[in-house]
Amino acid sequence: MPHGLHYVRCSQPLVTEVGRMQKWMLEYGCRFCVVDSIAFALNGPPESAEVAAGFFRSLRTLNVGSLSLAHQTKGENAESKPFGSAFYSNGARSVWHVKRNDDEGAGSSTVELALSHRKSNTGQRLSTRGIRLDFAGTTTTVDTFDLAGSADLATALPIWQRVKSLVAHTPMTVPQLASELDARPDSIARIVRRMDLFRKDASDRVCLAETTLVALEPDEERF
Repeated sequence: MPHGLHYVRCSQPLVTEVGRMQKWMLEYGCRFCVVDSIAFALNGPPESAEVAAGFFRSLRTLNVGSLSLAHQTKGENAESKPFGSAFYSNGARSVWHVKRNDDEGAGSSTVELALSHRKSNTGQRLSTRGIRLDFAGTTTTVDTFDLAGSADLATALPIWQRVKSLVAHTPMTVPQLASELDARPDSIARIVRRMDLFRKDASDRVCLAETTLVALEPDEERF
């Protein structure tokens, strides 16, 4: 175990283990904890609002920063909410959704993830980003990568970012973009119309807007 990182094996719900956790954190000076995962730290069904509230009350008595991992719900809004009560999302200050690249080959030592910021109570939501983990022996390397280049993970990006990536080097028409992105043409057209990032060329193809810079000579009068 790396220096300063402690693993505490728990066999009871957090509401029961919280006293032991408090003593552990005081003894070792811990300032952050990771709960993996929420479902196993509960003292009742995940669908219960009271169980969710009890989990957060216990977590906050630890008085440290925390990261709680949760499985995602299945169904229509599968990628936006943790499994169980809505209060797991409502009670969190910040919520991230993590999607793994399903195109990785068996036995690969590299894992690619798309991180999407779904909620923030303390500031602006951050942009979706790609994280690559490379496992080599006892060393794990963490790096960033462009999600637009991943066939499986690019769908995690907002559609305007995917349009930007496609037209950065090759202008495309709205129907071509809609076909490439499996999106509605009117949605693409609305994005292009509303965002100053894009413009259309003489052939009605979408491309990135050019920024014109005006250079002033040193002796030119400035107002």
